[in-house]
Amino acid sequence: MLVGLIGVSILSIPIAWALGIIGLVFAILLLGLSPGIALTGMMAWLSSFSYSMAMIPLYLLMGALVNYSDLGTDAYRCFNMLLSKIRGGLSIVSIVCCGAFASISGSSTATAAAIGSIALPEMEAYGYSKSLRTGSVAIAGTLGILIPPSIAMIFYSSLCDVSVGKLFIAGIIPGIITIGLFSIAVLIWVRLQPNAAPVRQQEHFTLKQKVNSLKGPLPILILFLFLMGGIYFGFFSATEAAGIGAFAALSMVLLMRRLNWQAFAASLRETVRITAFIMMILIGANLFASTLSITRLPYVLADTILGLQIPSWGILIVIMITTVFLGCVLDSFSLMVLTVPLFLPTILALGYDPIWYGVVTVILVEIGLVTPPVASNLYVVKGIDRNATTMDVIRGIVPFFVCELILVALLIVFPQIVLFLPSLM
Repeated sequence: MLVGLIGVSILSIPIAWALGIIGLVFAILLLGLSPGIALTGMMAWLSSFSYSMAMIPLYLLMGALVNYSDLGTDAYRCFNMLLSKIRGGLSIVSIVCCGAFASISGSSTATAAAIGSIALPEMEAYGYSKSLRTGSVAIAGTLGILIPPSIAMIFYSSLCDVSVGKLFIAGIIPGIITIGLFSIAVLIWVRLQPNAAPVRQQEHFTLKQKVNSLKGPLPILILFLFLMGGIYFGFFSATEAAGIGAFAALSMVLLMRRLNWQAFAASLRETVRITAFIMMILIGANLFASTLSITRLPYVLADTILGLQIPSWGILIVIMITTVFLGCVLDSFSLMVLTVPLFLPTILALGYDPIWYGVVTVILVEIGLVTPPVASNLYVVKGIDRNATTMDVIRGIVPFFVCELILVALLIVFPQIVLFLPSLM
């Protein structure tokens, strides 16, 4: 099954169809023609009719409305004023803005595209090196699937049947730490290579301008705190939060007079397009995972690994290295479909929490999003910054790649970074 999936994918067949084809063929081989087809129909129905799956179009709509109303631009201007005198400040602004936009986007590529289209021309105008400006935006875009709400976390939840709300809350502290690590990396970079980010002496913002600019990220902050606070304190579920968030975002941009008919229509089109894409993958993924579980391979693998008498941390590192390696050649959803059902029984047998593993998996998927040859964020940023080459972006990602590895190490040593907030819910 695993070899077949990779082989079909190499033929450039869309991953949703590849998952479905392999899942159907092996379901028929293992169960027979009639039961195999019945399983396929059942998984298609359960995947698409699940109440929790309503989150996907609603969160996507919320992010699209905020994007097309230019609230991200307002947030960028605010942080630009506050950090304008710091060497490398625009890169740090881009990272912080990606974190802010991620709090209502849920998509990594959408975050990189939205903030990159604002930040990259600005950094180029001020003489930032190609590697610094593209690398900081490409890696910061990955915050879109770590800081809640996250489409990747919803996807993980559907594969593992764990609480989406707890996953969302669990991603908050690691997301904040990631922003801090990326910012520190920028400061070290410009300290070692001052020419990478010239100091901007010509601009001066008054205190009044800076205070007034704080209104920029305020709508996004209010929306994020309202939704995460409601989930955390149990006022509404993660699915209900999606509906409330979409309605709140629509009301907000209408009251601010930021939404015209063209932007609203574009938001709906984007929501439908991405939802259809994700739902097709979910149907194929659940069929593939169900057929894989029939083979008992994940459980046999878990028993075999546990019988090797290797320390639990050693097994965990092997699983993570395997996931990162596969992330070089698979997109984020394919990577999760392939690794989560395969490794989850082993992770649970080792005594690790599935919520913790979910956040770690999302971080490993983040690494895959910027690791060639299949690296969606890398190519999105390259497409925006036409003067930079693919190698410029890759070189720019390397220092931040180290930050991601440091974050994973911290989560292994201190799992409460992830589990503390969910434990209080």
